Amino acid sequence: MKKKIFTMLFAFLIVFSGFSSIQAEELSGNVQTDLDNNVEEVLYDEPLYMGTSEYYPEGDVRGNVEVIEPDCIACGTPHYVYTIYDMGITQTWTWLSNPYFVRSVARGESYTESQEVSASVTATFDGTWNTGQKQALAGKWGLSSTYSKKVTKTINFSGPADGYSSRSFYYKKGLHKHKLKIVEKFYDSCVLKSTKEYYKYANEPAIYSYSQDYK
Repeated sequence: MKKKIFTMLFAFLIVFSGFSSIQAEELSGNVQTDLDNNVEEVLYDEPLYMGTSEYYPEGDVRGNVEVIEPDCIACGTPHYVYTIYDMGITQTWTWLSNPYFVRSVARGESYTESQEVSASVTATFDGTWNTGQKQALAGKWGLSSTYSKKVTKTINFSGPADGYSSRSFYYKKGLHKHKLKIVEKFYDSCVLKSTKEYYKYANEPAIYSYSQDYK
């Protein structure tokens, strides 16, 4: 009887030991699963971008958002940006000043071949232009804050034609009319809100030179 009880007790201990081993393996498996989940969460929570200062979450349509370049000083405030394309001259010498005398060459006189003349000429704007548009054109044409420009031209000298005793050289301040395409972009908080294209006309500074023979 004692031997039977001992045998049963021994069998019970074996079963209990096996059950404990199984539980330990299952517990170990649960811990490993938790660790895997934690690792997955850590990887998921790390930034999804590298080497950029901007993060666009999944689902954002980046094509609908244009971020202005970082060198824009007015990035955070509503403002307009104007880009001007010069379509060329549509009319030459829309305005000419009174003549300025340069020099006269008499028949048989020795003379230098050429001379540079310079003059300050102010551009004009046809129609209505706001300050931003004017400043954009000033940058393109190299105009000053008052929209004037120092224009330099080389005048080539020559003697008078047969039958004339002298030739005089003159220049006039002048303007050429240009057709200009303007692209207007409106930004608010660095985001492009609208784009418009239209055309305007303005007159660029120039120098007109000519000569006249005298008997």
